[in-house]
Amino acid sequence: MTAQQPHNPVDKIVHHGLRLDHDADRGRYSLWHGSTFVGFLGYRLEDGVATIQHTIVNEEFGRRGYARALVTLVLDRFRNEGLKIIPSAAMSRITCAVIRSTTTWSLTLASTCPRPA
Repeated sequence: MTAQQPHNPVDKIVHHGLRLDHDADRGRYSLWHGSTFVGFLGYRLEDGVATIQHTIVNEEFGRRGYARALVTLVLDRFRNEGLKIIPSAAMSRITCAVIRSTTTWSLTLASTCPRPA
């Protein structure tokens, strides 16, 4: 990876073999590494705005970038669908860090991200 930021944020994901499954009825995206379930992201969709409610990653995958990968993949899908994004209070740290890492998503925010302390 070069010091230059990739144009496509998904290019920043270091894990290979990831699969994202979508269950629109439950408002959930599930992340898989091969055949192993990694975790999920829950959201609520209303009037073209996706509110990201929570991200849960299995403990064995914690602190290794899988939550960031999950959020990155889902935000990329939301952006491609033209949705605006609101990170809930519980999700704002990870979601806003991912959003701040690229300018393309900052245009899709329906509310502002708090600045890091």
